[in-house]
Amino acid sequence: MDIRVEEPDDFEAVHALIGAAFDSEGEVALVRQLRDVVGTISLVATGEGQVLGHILFSVCDVQGVPAMALAPVAVRPDAQRQGVGKALVWAGLDACREAGQRLVIVLGHPSYYPKFGFIRAQPLGIMSPWKVSDPHYMVLELVEGALEGVSGTVSYHPAFSEV
Repeated sequence: MDIRVEEPDDFEAVHALIGAAFDSEGEVALVRQLRDVVGTISLVATGEGQVLGHILFSVCDVQGVPAMALAPVAVRPDAQRQGVGKALVWAGLDACREAGQRLVIVLGHPSYYPKFGFIRAQPLGIMSPWKVSDPHYMVLELVEGALEGVSGTVSYHPAFSEV
């Protein structure tokens, strides 16, 4: 399996796998809108000439403090539970670090994302703009100390309000 930056030739395969993974067009629309936003990191996992998975990180902020939003991550149904998603998350976090980012926010499964170092955001005073269950809303420091003095509601790209 290889992980690389998404290319235009990947778009249709990425849209198909996101639609299959989420059984919804909302996440596909989100990726289409965020793909060209400055600062977005979009990666694909490939194997045997096919796109197996995709991950997207887009710029957000916590009361003016820059951060990245991890959403969505999707793996083709026939490639799930084979480490594709895990490899994408690790590669994406590395890409965020290389881009100089300090924080990542995710709304996700509370037993999955802590494997990568994510912790509950709400007890730290970092709040979602949407009504979400506390353990599902998480943050990760990419740089030690990046959370010091950071609190408030996260601001996302307007495309997120359409999902």
